[in-house]
Amino acid sequence: MRVGEGSRVILLTGGVHAKETAGTMYILKQLCSLLSAYSVGNERVMDLLSEFSIIAVPCVNPDGRVIVETEEGIDWRANDGGIDLGMNFPSANAGQYGEGASQAYHATEPGSADYPGEALGSESETRALIGWLEEHIDSAVVLIDYEQYGRYTHGGAAYLTEQAQQVSDDLAMNLAEFLSREDAIYNFLESPEELRGWSGGSLTDFASELGEGLAFSEHYGRLGLDMGSGAVPLSLFEDIDLHRASYTPRSMPLACVCIDISTKGGVGYYDNARRNHAKEYENCGYADLLEHVMDYVRMYLTPGGE
Repeated sequence: MRVGEGSRVILLTGGVHAKETAGTMYILKQLCSLLSAYSVGNERVMDLLSEFSIIAVPCVNPDGRVIVETEEGIDWRANDGGIDLGMNFPSANAGQYGEGASQAYHATEPGSADYPGEALGSESETRALIGWLEEHIDSAVVLIDYEQYGRYTHGGAAYLTEQAQQVSDDLAMNLAEFLSREDAIYNFLESPEELRGWSGGSLTDFASELGEGLAFSEHYGRLGLDMGSGAVPLSLFEDIDLHRASYTPRSMPLACVCIDISTKGGVGYYDNARRNHAKEYENCGYADLLEHVMDYVRMYLTPGGE
């Protein structure tokens, strides 16, 4: 879906995990609200949508969502093949050991959750999103992925330049503050140190690194630094800021943020869960979030902005 006519692009994704149904609803409601305001001549929205385009994949995992909708009570995160798409993206840290862990955390066979697949990027949904990101990443200023873990925001990925990580963290902190209310506090999660993968492979990890200009290694099947003879895994480098000759960072880093919507009342497609999602949407200001993000970009992510 695309709303707006501007050259500055905000990317939205939701529904990577099947049972996390709120994000898809939120994206659709937000885009419908912008279109409604535009259609009645709201000058503020018309001005914003002349500068920005919002391009969205509201449901990354439609087959998994059908499972959740049609089999009441099922606790299902994966796609219909039992692969967890949140672990299938070929990011630099996918499949890493977590800090202090004896093995990377993942299931060893297809199921409802935590199985990364036989190979990174194996799934049609993953490949479709990679192509979508490659198409739009050069014009994107922000990417927001909606998940559902419980009133958190976090930004960036394991392997980014200090500047790129700061841009993502700053937006994540700002959105946590924007969404917080007296009885509904969103917390900012600071990105852990590198080499803490816990299987990684997330959409936001991959998007952050792709936006940084990292190269894809056919040999290792993930993003890395191009050292002349092919891309080398980033796990071999402590600080990619020291290797700028091996990749082409953007002049303005991509602000990449994950918003974890409150899971109070449960995930899934239950009547009660949907009521709680709707209440969270209204009470925490999600209806105004995209306008806020566009204002934020104008103020802080514009060359020359303070």
